[in-house]
Amino acid sequence: MNIGDRVRLLNRKEEGIIHKIHSDGTATVELASGFTTREMQRNLVTIAVEERIAFRGTAVADKNAPARAIAIIGVYVAFVHVGKEEYHYYVVNNTDLDILVTLGMKGIGKYQGIFAGHIPARTYKRNDQMHANQLKKMPDLHLRAMYHQQGDGKLFDVLDVAVKVSAGELSVRKVAKAPLLDREAYVWQVDTDYTKLPENFPDVLKEYLTGSKRAIKPAEFRHLMPPDIVDLHIEKLMTQVAGLDGATMLSKQLQAFHFALDNALALGKPSITFIHGVGSGILKTEILKVLSTHKKVKFFKEADPKVFGFGATVVHLG
Repeated sequence: MNIGDRVRLLNRKEEGIIHKIHSDGTATVELASGFTTREMQRNLVTIAVEERIAFRGTAVADKNAPARAIAIIGVYVAFVHVGKEEYHYYVVNNTDLDILVTLGMKGIGKYQGIFAGHIPARTYKRNDQMHANQLKKMPDLHLRAMYHQQGDGKLFDVLDVAVKVSAGELSVRKVAKAPLLDREAYVWQVDTDYTKLPENFPDVLKEYLTGSKRAIKPAEFRHLMPPDIVDLHIEKLMTQVAGLDGATMLSKQLQAFHFALDNALALGKPSITFIHGVGSGILKTEILKVLSTHKKVKFFKEADPKVFGFGATVVHLG
């Protein structure tokens, strides 16, 4: 039993995440409701990822439906207000990949480690509570992450970002529902600019891990509101498209669609327009399937043909 494990309480029907383990045989657990409780470890049982999936139920697959795109973007830092001047802060992994993460605070000539560990796909890690006074002089949060996909896949770029968090920043930032947490929070998406894989990635990775060279220069985090208009034409998403088959292009387009939609929701945008083109209609059909069942979509309609032609859909969120 480790910090970050999801557990079930045997003495009552609740689940949560282990936040601290104490020497007296107890553990502090953050419940799904957001409250914390201290329980004897013998009253806790770890919930395996496989078990959670099994108990959710297995949907009947449509053999004619295209393969679901793997979400590779969706790493967030979220601050949840839990008291008059207290915050819980989380690293949220809303992707289909496992990530190995280090999180720390980086000031001028100084680094203070906060957390290092594994955050499985579609889960989150809560870190120590923070007082508003700490935010006033808080240096940048420095987050590094390495990605892993079980089975057939590819090597992914290393995420290395500095997130500017401060009391002043929170005072002007809008509160939005944080992905996975389903709670109001101040949200930063930290992987927006890290989707391209260097051609010499194996050499880059070796240099980065051995420390012989800073192969991937940390970029100062910039808070980027998602665009109001997202062009999903494949040539807008990839620099090289020659030789790609239709399934690969569709997968890339759907990844971009899901990323933009999730990002717009997380940051509280009222609407977003997707340019999908006319073509064979497959991309539009897949997008409308998602929108028609999405709980956070108020309604959607064809965008103004005078502006976009007949190949765009405007989505109203809320």
